[in-house]
Amino acid sequence: MPSDANQSGQNYSPLMPTKPKVLLTGATGFLGRTMVRLFANQWDIFAVVRDPGRASLPGCKLMAWDFAKAADSGAGLPVSIDGVVHLAQSRRYREFPAGALDMTDVNVRATAHLLDWAVRSGAQAFVFASTGSIYEDYSRPLLEDEKQSPMQFYAASKLAAETLMRPYGALLNACALRLFFLYGPGQTDKLVYNIVQRVRDGVPVSVSMDGEGLQFRAGYSEDVARVFRVALEQGWNGVLNVACPEIVSVRRLADVAGEALGKAPIVETTQVETAPIIVPELAKLAGRYDLSTFTRIRDGVDAMCAHL
Repeated sequence: MPSDANQSGQNYSPLMPTKPKVLLTGATGFLGRTMVRLFANQWDIFAVVRDPGRASLPGCKLMAWDFAKAADSGAGLPVSIDGVVHLAQSRRYREFPAGALDMTDVNVRATAHLLDWAVRSGAQAFVFASTGSIYEDYSRPLLEDEKQSPMQFYAASKLAAETLMRPYGALLNACALRLFFLYGPGQTDKLVYNIVQRVRDGVPVSVSMDGEGLQFRAGYSEDVARVFRVALEQGWNGVLNVACPEIVSVRRLADVAGEALGKAPIVETTQVETAPIIVPELAKLAGRYDLSTFTRIRDGVDAMCAHL
């Protein structure tokens, strides 16, 4: 039966065996590679990839399953497993309506098949990578237990997967982690990286008339990966927001990047009076994990800049 253990930080009582067998989807993605690097010696990882012949994931057993083509074709998966970390998502998440069916197949249908397979394979825990964009348009407090109705198809597909997962909480530990502004070394084409790149290249960074721009909470990749590990091994249930408690603005991020790069940022003010505030509530996460261990934006950006 699912565990209701509620322990914070790194000193917790694991639900899993010493070296659990973990099925990891999205293993070649940014967060997936971070998990492989951190946990390949601690987990027996079965990495689900589209093409095992083209993937390089040292320490993992590669499993072929292309969710976009056949969500029910995972015939080569292990017979039994201790837990599932489901990171895979549609590559076409920015394309609507052209990518709508792909998002449905990968984000929703594949999640349903994985949940069914996890129960039949004896998994004790299932942790799903969801998204903070479920809260758009961000006009209300970002609380996990509030009803959400996202307008964007990508966010709607993630919320649909969360909804499908909920009944499985009676059969195994099922948890959805809503991620906010994931960043770290090796990442490209996301908010934090894009601001750092603009500062490096001398491209202006735009902020609102208040001089700050978007205000948000972000999540450094290694911190987020460790939250997934604790959620899986401890057997968390339900939905939790995941981000560093530090609040940062675009302007402050540009300044931090400038200090790390030794280059003053070029900041331009737009005609937008105020920018959105995307600051998730973290009380639920704080009840299970020591938030003081999260990497502050200055240290995270320093690490990113060292790898540019």
